[in-house]
Amino acid sequence: VASGSTRIEDVRRYRAIVLGVMASGALVLTAAASTLIPALVGERFRGAVALLGIMALAETILASYVVDVHVMQGQGRFHAASLASTVCGPLIVLLDIVLIASNGPRGAAWATVIGYSAMAVIGHAMLRRGTTTGSPVRS
Repeated sequence: VASGSTRIEDVRRYRAIVLGVMASGALVLTAAASTLIPALVGERFRGAVALLGIMALAETILASYVVDVHVMQGQGRFHAASLASTVCGPLIVLLDIVLIASNGPRGAAWATVIGYSAMAVIGHAMLRRGTTTGSPVRS
């Protein structure tokens, strides 16, 4: 990206690959959670089995944000790259306060999904502002 040789179409392909791998891993991990969690950390963490799928979803969404932020950093667009986390970090804390009080750990997990989704949307919008189809990914 920094050299100007990466096209937006390449970034789209990379994002699709990353999201495909993350989603596949999340599905496998979620399916195996009822066996893995007690085996790895003990029966007292069995309650985390129900939360693992939600957190795996959050991490998959976060992957899209990470791709976009790295592209913007390669473009030297550090302000644009940091905007989503600057806005959504406090949003996640606020959602945690509200949702943990009403839903416990499940609320925290969903606060993360909502916050990471907002980060991904903002990050992608910021990336699109500085790129055009067919051109190298440069600002």
